[in-house]
Amino acid sequence: MSVHVSGKYTAKVSGEPAEVLTVVDAKQFMQIEPGFTDDDTLIADCIDAARAAIESRLRRFLTDTDVSITFRDQPPAYIFLPLGTCQSVTNITYRDSDHQTQVLSNSVYYADLVDKMGGRIGLTDSASWPTISTRPYSFTVNGVFGYGNAEAVPSPVRVALKRLVNELYTRRGVMSVGNLLEDKVYGQLLGREVVPVMR
Repeated sequence: MSVHVSGKYTAKVSGEPAEVLTVVDAKQFMQIEPGFTDDDTLIADCIDAARAAIESRLRRFLTDTDVSITFRDQPPAYIFLPLGTCQSVTNITYRDSDHQTQVLSNSVYYADLVDKMGGRIGLTDSASWPTISTRPYSFTVNGVFGYGNAEAVPSPVRVALKRLVNELYTRRGVMSVGNLLEDKVYGQLLGREVVPVMR
């Protein structure tokens, strides 16, 4: 499980999302003979590092990932979901005034998930949020975030991932992932997919 933290929320990931890139894909892109397997573990590590760096840069998950987003503050009328494309909202949980965890009835809210930069959750007609604990981080949205499966990841993002894996593999020990991502080519490949910072 990994945890993403911002000033407004924490996001906990459960399970392992599907990979965008396999070792076979990476070796084909890097023109490494399929029969050469000595570096397969290293290439797999480069894929993991590249994916983590790109997801961090984009502020979104690439393939469908089970995520629990716990918000610091009380919910406003509309809750804007960070972390990019939300495929579905599994449920919403909250701590009540006695600090006990409850599951919110899905008749109270609706989910508008069409925006690839992040969906939103709103109250249905005449509904209101329940009484929620005044303690911070008492309201959690559980859902599936990501573009979908590996094939749904936009081509420029896939190319950026392959390119970064190649650079991590061929220039290991020379430059950090952060320095590599400063290359203007990555800005061009990834720019349209970056999720705005939640304010």
